Amino acid sequence: MEILVLGPVDVTGGATGAVEPSRRMAALGLLAYMASHDRPVTADQLAGALWPLDATRDNVAGPQRKTVMNVVSRARAVLGYGTGGHERLVHTPQGYRLSADVSSDWSRFERLVSDARSQPPQQAMAHLRRALELVRGEPFSGALSSQFFEWVASEHLDLTLSAKIVDVAQDLGELALEADDYETVVWAVEKGLLLEPTREEMFRLWMHALGRQGRSGRVDDIYRRLKLVLRQRIHPLQEPQAESYGVWRSYMAGELAGTPG
Repeated sequence: MEILVLGPVDVTGGATGAVEPSRRMAALGLLAYMASHDRPVTADQLAGALWPLDATRDNVAGPQRKTVMNVVSRARAVLGYGTGGHERLVHTPQGYRLSADVSSDWSRFERLVSDARSQPPQQAMAHLRRALELVRGEPFSGALSSQFFEWVASEHLDLTLSAKIVDVAQDLGELALEADDYETVVWAVEKGLLLEPTREEMFRLWMHALGRQGRSGRVDDIYRRLKLVLRQRIHPLQEPQAESYGVWRSYMAGELAGTPG
């Protein structure tokens, strides 16, 4: 069973339908919090995360303990029971924890990336691609507007996960470029740009992959796209970095030489 946070929050193999839609987000918020914190979590910690104190709300003091316990019960209903009827959301003297047969797509992502570090290039590329294939969209997408996921923003967890994912996409793109695997370069670049549209290193990899195939026209298209993205998302007068300009110019030399002065 796996708790999914690399995209819309969900539970594979879980019974989310066992919880009423109006109460489902709290249960998913609890499970996502536990999957993102590799340690036992007390009821008070869960209350602080899912019901952050806010002076503008009627209940400034936070939820009653019964409310927390009700959400724990619903989260247990989503997870169901494991082999032999054991609970998958376990209470210990240190707090609540997930059983060993409950993981997350993020922990699987990290394992694959860690394994890739000790592999030769081709195997490393395979591991990194498998990790990136787990990413279905922006982390926690569709849930961040819920109060039960305010802890994600307060911990900057969505930004942290996105940055790590884009770093892995860049690593894969660089390995693929060295291996002359231009199809994988483009796949990795597109995966990374979905989460960080202005990362220029990704555009440079893209231009290199196209330029080495003799597709200078497409290199020019990608450079124009980079300029447009920077102006739309950063500043109307923002220009690409000198290194990006240098990559573009190196593949456009022939065309530029033939341009009338």
